Amino acid sequence: MKKRIKHFKSNKSLTAAGLALLATGLAVGNANAVKADAATDSKPAATVETTKSAANSDTPAAAQTTTQTTAATQTTAATQPTTQPTTAAQTAKTPAASTTTAVKATPAKAASTATVAKSKSTATKAVKAAKAPAIQTAQKAVAAAPAAQPTKNAFKTSSGLTFYYDGNGNVVKNQFITVDGKQYYADSTGKIAKSTTKTLNGIKVSFDKKGAVNNGVDHAQLLRDQTEFLTAVKLKKGAKYDWTESKNGYQESAVHEMAQLLAQGDVKEDNAVIASLMEKNSSMQGKVLATLTANVAKSNETAAQFAKDLVAKLGNADATGSFVGVGYYKGTLAGLIYKVEAVAPAKQAASALAPTVKKVDGQDKVKIQNGLKDGQALSSEETSKLQANISAALLTGPAGTEISQDVLTAIEAGLGGDDSADVGTTDYLDETGKTYHYVYWLDGADSAAKLANFLSLNQGVKYGEAIKANFTATLTEGTGNNSDAVNETPTSKKTADEITAAYQNGTETGLKYESVKVEKIPGLTDEMARGVDVSTYQAMLKAGVKYYDFNGKEADLFDVLKEAGVNWVRLRLWNDPYNADGNGYGGGNTDEESLIKTALQAKKYGMKVLLDFHYSDFWADPAKQLLPKAWKNLSKAELNESVSLYTQRVLGDLAKAGVAPAMVQIGNEITKGCFGYDADQLTGGDWNKFWQSDYGTTVAGYLATAAKAVRSADKDAKIAVQFESPDVDRYRMIMTVLKNNGVDYDYLGTSYYPFWGSSNNNPDNLLKVQEMAQKEFGKRVVVMETSWLNNVNDSDGTGNNIGYAPSDYAIGPQGQVDEVTALYKSLVQGGGVGAFYWEPAQIAVRAGWNSWNYNKQVANVLGTGWASKYAIGYAPDNEMYYNGKETWGGSTWDNMGLFDDHGYPLQSLLVYKGMMEGYASPENVASTVTTKVSAVYGADGIQLPEANALKAGQTVTLSNYLTAAAGVYLNGTKGTAISEGSLKALFNGLSGTSDAIKGAQFTDASGNKYHWEYWLEGKTAADKLANFLKANSGAKYGEALTVNYTATLVKDKQNSVSATSSAVPALTKVWGLDGVTIDKPLTEGSALPEADAKAINALLASTLTGEKGEAIPSSAWDKVKTALANGVNGNDVFTVAFASGSKSTYRYVYYLDGTDLADLNKDAKYGDSVKLNLTASLKWLANL
Repeated sequence: MKKRIKHFKSNKSLTAAGLALLATGLAVGNANAVKADAATDSKPAATVETTKSAANSDTPAAAQTTTQTTAATQTTAATQPTTQPTTAAQTAKTPAASTTTAVKATPAKAASTATVAKSKSTATKAVKAAKAPAIQTAQKAVAAAPAAQPTKNAFKTSSGLTFYYDGNGNVVKNQFITVDGKQYYADSTGKIAKSTTKTLNGIKVSFDKKGAVNNGVDHAQLLRDQTEFLTAVKLKKGAKYDWTESKNGYQESAVHEMAQLLAQGDVKEDNAVIASLMEKNSSMQGKVLATLTANVAKSNETAAQFAKDLVAKLGNADATGSFVGVGYYKGTLAGLIYKVEAVAPAKQAASALAPTVKKVDGQDKVKIQNGLKDGQALSSEETSKLQANISAALLTGPAGTEISQDVLTAIEAGLGGDDSADVGTTDYLDETGKTYHYVYWLDGADSAAKLANFLSLNQGVKYGEAIKANFTATLTEGTGNNSDAVNETPTSKKTADEITAAYQNGTETGLKYESVKVEKIPGLTDEMARGVDVSTYQAMLKAGVKYYDFNGKEADLFDVLKEAGVNWVRLRLWNDPYNADGNGYGGGNTDEESLIKTALQAKKYGMKVLLDFHYSDFWADPAKQLLPKAWKNLSKAELNESVSLYTQRVLGDLAKAGVAPAMVQIGNEITKGCFGYDADQLTGGDWNKFWQSDYGTTVAGYLATAAKAVRSADKDAKIAVQFESPDVDRYRMIMTVLKNNGVDYDYLGTSYYPFWGSSNNNPDNLLKVQEMAQKEFGKRVVVMETSWLNNVNDSDGTGNNIGYAPSDYAIGPQGQVDEVTALYKSLVQGGGVGAFYWEPAQIAVRAGWNSWNYNKQVANVLGTGWASKYAIGYAPDNEMYYNGKETWGGSTWDNMGLFDDHGYPLQSLLVYKGMMEGYASPENVASTVTTKVSAVYGADGIQLPEANALKAGQTVTLSNYLTAAAGVYLNGTKGTAISEGSLKALFNGLSGTSDAIKGAQFTDASGNKYHWEYWLEGKTAADKLANFLKANSGAKYGEALTVNYTATLVKDKQNSVSATSSAVPALTKVWGLDGVTIDKPLTEGSALPEADAKAINALLASTLTGEKGEAIPSSAWDKVKTALANGVNGNDVFTVAFASGSKSTYRYVYYLDGTDLADLNKDAKYGDSVKLNLTASLKWLANL
């Protein structure tokens, strides 16, 4: 009995295309050494034969003849170099080796003059004699005739010689070219080979009179197969090389694809990068034993020679059980030997921040206790606050490894103190007891200088070492950023300015306090999918994003989802979302590793998983369908094979991890194509033309292969396809194409976004689609993606996909509820499967569009945003840039979330439970405040008018006793306790601590003038606070709070007059925006527009009113600073039109410039004009 080397799983006898592979292998080693792929057979020893193919064969067939050959000729051809260069697609036609054995050809191979038996393989369908390219770069056949200059992607014949010009207009040399499904070869001079036979890399290739390779031979794939086989023969020790093998979980195919990436230059020849990607994309932890790349086109090196050189690079490494992969691209052959084994994780080390105050400003006129000094390290409290604002993942890495510049850039962006100050938490007191704090700015004149200083300071720093940062500290009046107050004011009760400030600074937006009402939907069963897509979850976790439950406590995201009634999750998968250096493209870097981690979490909480195969390395949607890098140079047959192997490998890995998906989606939003075929590129965006052409048939064939692979790997999983924007006629036509091409699936999936065309994306139209799909095709419908806006604001500094207010539903949590319930009512009526809300938890890494740079830099490093800078070169340029500016960064979907920008669940998340049971949010109410007189002074023996007399315990009506900023803490959920932090914030907003509240003047019977002055009860500030907290201990929202004042009677001068000072604002600095030009721009030193000056004076009128001629006290200036702290919006709104045709609106916002107002207005009296030094910043409002 002889051994049959079982190279592929096709069960076909040897083809001529496979003869060279065996002959070369047996010429250099013992074929029996490759035990992992061996089987017994009893074929004769003297010949290698090919047998006639059945007429209905599912494998490539080039001829219907039988060929017998001897070994000697092929041995010479395989081992002796020739002068001819090499590349793409053909097979050798010469026979095999000495101790004859029948070799089985891959289903991806095409026969030369031989035929093949009918395949039992599940991988590929019949491919006619000449194999067309999978997609390549949509090169089209061009006749061998002169073309218009400049010649690009075309043949050109001159003086009887034909050349091919690439997309840059350069002559192609030493390469195979695929044009209109045929292979051509350009030699070292660029001349196209015609009517000749060449031996290229030991493989004989014949060309017809037009230059096309005869008989559909695939040189590139055969060379890869030969080299993999021969390398395994040399390695022995059970090396695995058959890229279509299934018994090892299709791991060979993963190594085969990685080698192709290496050949193409799509992965760096770096052992650490390759091993990392093998683990992330293929769940194959291990190590690289050897790699080799060589330009075999120029050297005409054979497979045997390359295999010898590759194995020589092993050194003393133990290759037992290793995997061999080989790739080929434009003459470059790449080999990889990889061993799967447990690898001890590198020891991790965390770096700590070591910030220093380089210079202190603002202390020249104020003496405070224990103030900062130049060169002093920041306190541990301030340092801890800074470090807490930076993702731990940025500060942690392999011990002793240098921290990359990208990571340092992200850390610098997270420190604060660039375009806005970092506000200190520590309070300092001066000699009078007045409170101050420091604000910190990074050292440097501008953003570029600050980053450069930081990078220079930390050049060469390694994980585990201190990260330095230099700051300037400016002493500022008032308390620091140390409040734990809770502002429970709903967004709908906030002013437009308050909302803008909240989204700008990352403070409380009020969204989580918005109430909703959800009606129970009759007929909605617990089995119906109430799902969410949380594909970016792992990236968000790594970045340190936190989620909270409905009680405000930090919680696991899946715990919150489960509590809300979610029972399914949808998770997308990209083949290889990384560039050559192993840096992620973003969008969550949704590789196999993150998929399995999230699926395990879903399983823990009893949720089912829908796996979404994009069959791309990044976003696949109606605008683009990019082929994975490892597949971009494959023929149709090879691509078909790869789709099958990849699908089965992923599903096998999931099953091995214990998280087999309950539903599998093959392709994402495939209305305009899939697998690299894109209607926008191929048929001018005409989906109808696309699907009714050969393009549609080809895509349907790949979908049929993917579906068959799913059935083979997991017979229990339901299969779905996904279109977008419900349309009965369009869906019917595409479903007919799928049916005619044997695509086996269970559910019709659809995207459903009302803001992208409500004429299609509405409940009635969805119902019509369901009725058509059920009646005509027997398919139920599942909504794969939907969402609605919780607001129109941007919370992370990267513009949102939808930044306007569509009219279909209200904007806000209740609108989200209404959109989802309307959708489910249609699904219930139509017998639908259920729906999935898209990315409800992809929120800002750090809330506030002031933090845009940090969010952008973290997206580059950790993949949290929609894209990182590393997607350039793979993602289309028109998506990575807009008007020449970078678009990558944070999330473009944060205003669609069912969580707010800090990770707290919105009430709209409870729609899932509410649809089953009904739900109404607790009422949000505002507590009232009762002001009382606790004691009366100075009125003994004075007869006052009854209306003006006071006594202890009496309720009194006061005006302006509580600032608007503090008043927000009166809002909350009815019946819940008001926190001590909120009570303290309320107290800090009360008047009557350092200055009395002055009552209205009145006159007694004798004509004497008086007024009452009210002081908070207590001698010291601490006493006053303690009394207030005691009076309101246990207070709940909705109940009245009590504020106790003492009242002192003051006799006025008989001729006293009240007066209001008017403010005269001056602009000391004007900030514009790059690329934005407006009418009537402000300039430094210019006056404010009259309407803006009036608005500022109206805001300050009560604060700057007092007895005429009396000095304005410092406390009044403190109130002015408080009133202007969040800026004042200008009245003018500017519309700017850009070259692209888009329009946006902007306005100025005014801020105090930091000048000490008391110094600026020294000796100012009530009634005088006073000065205000302001800055003006141009701010974006909205896109039109």
